[in-house]
Amino acid sequence: MEKFIYHVNEANKYFKTADHLTYVTYSLLKDPKLLLTATKNLQKSIEHIIEAFLKLEQYKKNFTIPQNFESKYALFKSLCIKKHQLSNEMLKTIIEIKSLLDQHQECSVEFIRNQKFVICNNNYDNIKSLDLKVIKLYLCNIKQLLQKLNQSDKNV
Repeated sequence: MEKFIYHVNEANKYFKTADHLTYVTYSLLKDPKLLLTATKNLQKSIEHIIEAFLKLEQYKKNFTIPQNFESKYALFKSLCIKKHQLSNEMLKTIIEIKSLLDQHQECSVEFIRNQKFVICNNNYDNIKSLDLKVIKLYLCNIKQLLQKLNQSDKNV
């Protein structure tokens, strides 16, 4: 149970960091690179949220939690969506953030244009951009997910 609490605390910590970077630091500095950093913190928060939900389910039913993100996500989806009343919008946000950061790791070109952080490959055929509006939407959806986790924490 203490691993569950650890993951809940870490998820909250990374979410607060992403929130602060978005609403306070970005407002002062207006540097779109901060949006990428906020997204990375959201991804870490998501990883801890999923891990915490799985630890909670593991506590009730005995099973092993996979190591890679895709397997954890599939297990999380199958065990937790209906039980914790998670919306499709929350799940879509998880996949979007994961996809965006995976593309960022593989991309060879990134630049700032019109207050957006743009990520693309050499051929410029797969372009994704981050702006304040998108990050705020991500924060809103992950906050709802985190609230569900925090409610589960109180019920344990």
